[in-house]
Amino acid sequence: MPARRTLMAEPAGPPAAPPLSRRQRLKAQTRKALYQSALRLFAERGLAAATVQDITLAAGVAKGTFFSHFRTKEEVFQPFFETLLANVAEVLRDADAAATGVRLALRRLFERNAREFGRDPVLIRALFSSIFLNETVRGMMAEAMASGRQDLVRIIAAGQKSGEIRADRDPRAMALAFQQALLGAVLVWAVRPAGPLSRRVESSFGDFWAAIAANGRTR
Repeated sequence: MPARRTLMAEPAGPPAAPPLSRRQRLKAQTRKALYQSALRLFAERGLAAATVQDITLAAGVAKGTFFSHFRTKEEVFQPFFETLLANVAEVLRDADAAATGVRLALRRLFERNAREFGRDPVLIRALFSSIFLNETVRGMMAEAMASGRQDLVRIIAAGQKSGEIRADRDPRAMALAFQQALLGAVLVWAVRPAGPLSRRVESSFGDFWAAIAANGRTR
């Protein structure tokens, strides 16, 4: 039986981590609740006006709990960026996704990371506002995007090697174009939410793939 084609020529990443303990799950849930409560408050009042106490009251936890998870208000966004990067890393090492081809792997990543921004245009606008107006959060976003592009370059280079992606373009430029298409789709929808976000995302990915596909391989 022929060996199953994998996304990368090198071995896959380390084995999946063991299941989280109950304590770890509760900690992760509290961290997520703090992030979600903070984002709602930032949408209502702005990042500068919302206090740590406001965030903990909205999340239903003690004020001291906040500092068990984050040092500052700006660090509340860290779980969001961590999730985006985890999604990229998962595509990179996911042999099942690789077996179906780079196009489908990239499409799944595009859709998954778009969903991380949420489905409420008001909250998405609050997220972008915090990124644009706060230097610390903007730096966190820039760092996350740079890290994510490193994995995207490897995925796209694998697509070039397999013949799915055109070989006359720099994979670094195409990785950046992937991020631009994703952020643009979410931002445009948040500004004018006509129809579901999924429709905007599907259209944006289709345009991106048409631009990088080899020999007109749009499917």
